[in-house]
Amino acid sequence: MRQNKDKLTKAFFTMEILILLAIAFIATNTYATISCAPSASCSDTAILYVKNDTGGYENAHAQNVSIGTYAYSICCNADSIGETVGTGCSDFGAATFLRLADTTNSHVEVPSLSNYANTACISVTNRILACNNYSGSCPAQTYCIASIASSELADNNLTNAHVDASCSEYDMKICCSYSNSPPIMNTTRTSPDGTVFTHQTLAGYCNATDADGGNIYYHYVWFKNDSNDNSGTTGATTEGIEYNVDDLTSGETAKNELWILGCLADDGTFNSSWMNSSTVSVINTPPEKISLDYPNEDDQTFINRTPRFNWTQGSDNDTDSITYQIEVSTYYNFSDSIENQTGLGNNYFDASNELAFNTYFWRVRATDGETYGDWSDIWNFTLVEYISVDLQTTTISWGGYQPGSSNDTTDDNPAPFDFISSSNTYADLWNTTANETLWDNAALDTEYWKIKARSTGSDGTFNETGSNTSWINVSSYQQDVIKYLNYSHGKRNVDVDVEVTVPFAEPVGDKTGYLTFVWEAS
Repeated sequence: MRQNKDKLTKAFFTMEILILLAIAFIATNTYATISCAPSASCSDTAILYVKNDTGGYENAHAQNVSIGTYAYSICCNADSIGETVGTGCSDFGAATFLRLADTTNSHVEVPSLSNYANTACISVTNRILACNNYSGSCPAQTYCIASIASSELADNNLTNAHVDASCSEYDMKICCSYSNSPPIMNTTRTSPDGTVFTHQTLAGYCNATDADGGNIYYHYVWFKNDSNDNSGTTGATTEGIEYNVDDLTSGETAKNELWILGCLADDGTFNSSWMNSSTVSVINTPPEKISLDYPNEDDQTFINRTPRFNWTQGSDNDTDSITYQIEVSTYYNFSDSIENQTGLGNNYFDASNELAFNTYFWRVRATDGETYGDWSDIWNFTLVEYISVDLQTTTISWGGYQPGSSNDTTDDNPAPFDFISSSNTYADLWNTTANETLWDNAALDTEYWKIKARSTGSDGTFNETGSNTSWINVSSYQQDVIKYLNYSHGKRNVDVDVEVTVPFAEPVGDKTGYLTFVWEAS
């Protein structure tokens, strides 16, 4: 029977899909019960016609619905969820509720007897019915169709009976019930609900209950942009428990798509109505969070005033092209903006301007043109002053000279002391001294040994106004020679010239002197 049911389901499945496209949401909470009452103008389904001697519906004879000339009928409905009542004895799930001695003006008997050949039947779409007689009242979950009473005591009110269409006059009740009820869809939902990022899995869940217990099979359909995209059927599941029927992975969805999950429960005999989830929009996945690289986190001795900020190359789940935004501030909350650059195509950024000596905080995030990703972690570094002046020429060698003769380095023969700054700020040559004199017969701080800064024509290499660009005697005490030596490329190289004069009474022999240069931040 299950195999045949599957075959029927496929045909029914297509019809349900078409309905599902036209109806955005179908919610089913309860199933209707059969409701019957006497009626002179039945607008639902007349299952039996009745008439007594005065034309009423109590203590009445019965007439088959195929005749339908009596004034009153037993009028029934079960249509609060679209189910309809029928009278065909060959209808699926139909039950005989009375037997008639004739097609009209007839006595009746209970359905379990077989004295009468004519049958009165009732059916309900998508139901299997069973009808029996009960004394006093109908049991729970059954529905009274009519009450009957026999005109002969010996018949014990089971046959040769009259009909009461109001179901209240006689003790013997004809009661019908569903022997199998369709399952009821409780919920159909997705997780996430409402929106799902392109990198996320969209999970589908169905939940149905079945009054008859037992297992439930779920038929499900995924709709993409209002079109059937894929469908399936689960194995047996326990009724009343939410079940994960299917998942759509990130590779099965794309940005800007709309998805709906439809579920139908099947108990092996009947199907529920379809129920749809709410619509889920697939939205753009922001780029991944960026990882910073340089300057290093919490670097307390950072010296580069025009750093190139570096970070790892970002990635985007949607393979969108990404650009970057960088913020640099002296406050952790970025309340001031040293740098705020967007639209950066590379995973680095060169500082726009030279940084002052301070502590800086920086962060980076990526955008795919639609959405920004999360900010990176916030890193900080502290820019400190750094003085490094390298002496390129460490020794000046002089030839032989006669007493009273002089020479200097201004013609680069011999070459002067040559300095190049690798500092990150201006530097002063604030102390140039010697521990002892160059000569045997001439003391320090005399005209026989002199130095000076070589002028560069006030081109910005150093502050010539505050420096000694004229000869001064070498001394054992502090002497400022150069002020504000530049640290910029092309303006960070300076020469210090030396002049020597041989004293008149100086003994013959090699002479050696040592100078100490001390630099500090300006």
